[in-house]
Amino acid sequence: MKAAFCRELGATAINYKAQDFLEAVMAATEGQGVDVILDPVGGAYLERNIKALRRFGRLVNIGTLGGRTGELDMGQLLGKRLRVVGSTLRTRPLAEKIDITRRFNETIMPRLAAGEMRPIIDTVFPIAEAQAAHAYVLANRNIGKVILEVG
Repeated sequence: MKAAFCRELGATAINYKAQDFLEAVMAATEGQGVDVILDPVGGAYLERNIKALRRFGRLVNIGTLGGRTGELDMGQLLGKRLRVVGSTLRTRPLAEKIDITRRFNETIMPRLAAGEMRPIIDTVFPIAEAQAAHAYVLANRNIGKVILEVG
């Protein structure tokens, strides 16, 4: 269901629960790999992410849902001239968060307002149903954002 939705948006969708994502990525890219991986999983996927990147590719880790450590093949990192970046918003200083918000407002908001981009909103829950919204997300039922409405 989620893969079909992503395909409707024009993406090449891989169901990592039903197939090995590395094999699927390499098949979809004719063995070349991808330019960028945005990874919320971390450690458990590190080795396969490195293999899935093409030359000059970038791996951006934004979470550690699959662990904080992983095996890194430095030969592939150097040979493919890869970049591995760690990023999180939560622990950044307030001034950085303000700057990120300002840049978002300058670059993304006009595109949203013009209809060039649109957020994928799954469900809106009243704030009084926050626990139900959390259960909905934990059950992996959402495709897109789940919003809590205040007031």
